[in-house]
Amino acid sequence: MKLIKKLEKELNTKVTNLKKTNYGITNENFIIETKAKTYFGRIPKDTFLIKNKNNEKEAINLLSEEDFFLKPIYYDANLLITEYQENSKTFVSNRNLSSIIKISKILRNFHSKKFQTKAVFNPIEILEKYSYQLQNSNFDIEEYKELIDTFIELYSPDRLCHNDLKEGNFLFTSNKIYLLDYEYSGINDPYFDIASFIAENNLNYQETITFLKSYFFDEKCNFRKLSIFLQFNDLLWYTWACLLYERTSQEKYKTIADEKYRTLKYPRKIIP
Repeated sequence: MKLIKKLEKELNTKVTNLKKTNYGITNENFIIETKAKTYFGRIPKDTFLIKNKNNEKEAINLLSEEDFFLKPIYYDANLLITEYQENSKTFVSNRNLSSIIKISKILRNFHSKKFQTKAVFNPIEILEKYSYQLQNSNFDIEEYKELIDTFIELYSPDRLCHNDLKEGNFLFTSNKIYLLDYEYSGINDPYFDIASFIAENNLNYQETITFLKSYFFDEKCNFRKLSIFLQFNDLLWYTWACLLYERTSQEKYKTIADEKYRTLKYPRKIIP
């Protein structure tokens, strides 16, 4: 009831129905119905892993005029409201090479602007934070020291990145694709986003090469760097999933951890 009162206050109208959706791992998402319009709402579930959400606020302010950005009607650290997009789909239900090329162009456009923010997404610091909080004695970050050292050697953060390019953060409407959810956004190396899209969506070889050829249409891809960033991406989110499983005992986090562990042990082969 508290949420409904908050929604009615911000929308200045009565909420006639509130339906929870199946999307969202660390957020709860809702379809908000009123007599006149329908909206989409998001509230956080696992705030203990995101202490400062000013990063998302900065990104919202910077990206407000970008074509791939869906402007919120209301935003604060505990609630986001946007207009509901009828008949929209996520990447998982619109997965084809044409969509992958369109996404590559959105990311290339996003990175090419070299937006600057106070917020920083430092993968090394985040990995250390997650691993430090883990109580599982089977996890030993020293096992990945060579990977981490190589990542640090290649790491060059210089612009705003999204940093969480899972399938649910791409919204396909009848005439455009929106890039959603900037909770992890901050200054980072764009290769982290490139690796994130490949790893988080488990692209196969053809999908990966199609994506890379489109993104790097006028420059060479550093395949060594990409390979290291892919492995580090898996290590980071493996640690994250282990931590969440440890704290919540929810099987969905164990599933993610198991998947990430497999790709850590058997890294993807990308042949240029």
